[in-house]
Parts: sequence; structure tokens; C-alpha cells
Amino acid sequence: MKTRFLFPYKIKKSSGLIFFISLVFVIIMCVDYDVFSKINPKSPVFAVAGNGELVFGTNSKTAIFPTYYFSFIYNEILDEILFFILIISGIVYAFSKEKIEDRR
Repeated sequence: MKTRFLFPYKIKKSSGLIFFISLVFVIIMCVDYDVFSKINPKSPVFAVAGNGELVFGTNSKTAIFPTYYFSFIYNEILDEILFFILIISGIVYAFSKEKIEDRR
């Protein structure tokens, strides 16, 4: 493998630590979603299909679980942030150089 396309070895330990910490938080969030409810910010996002609170307009009172298509809704974004950090740190950890490379 050509090593010029790999990340430096110096960031392998820190990305591995960030990966492990974010993995623990993702597992905790999957087990009990309400653990982070106090620090989980709601943000307006564009949803192709969503059942949150509408940003613009009024919510439907007739349906039990109304689904809105192609609209802006409020969504809690902590889970997306954690998954983004998990994926990026995993990629950096996987594609970083070893301390001693066996091939050139």
C-alpha cells in the first residue's frame, strides 16, 4: 500500500481514543435515549419524511403520528453529531500509518 495517502502515526492514538469514547456514548444513547435529553439541542432541519414539530406552519391535530414530507422540522441532533464523530475518527484510525511500516 502506498503510504503517502495515509494519515500520520501521531494522530492514531488520539483518533482511537475519540473513537472509543464516541462508541461508548453511542451505545449508551441506543440503550436509553433519554440519558442525554438535557443537553440534546433541537435544531431546525430539512426532512424528506419526518414526524417532528414543524418549523413553519401548524401541526396536524387529526393524526396520531403525523408524517410531514419535504418540510423543515425540529430534530434533536446529538445522535447525528455522535455518529459523525464515530465515523470520522474510525476512518482516521483505520487509515493512519503504523509505527514501523513493513513495505515502502
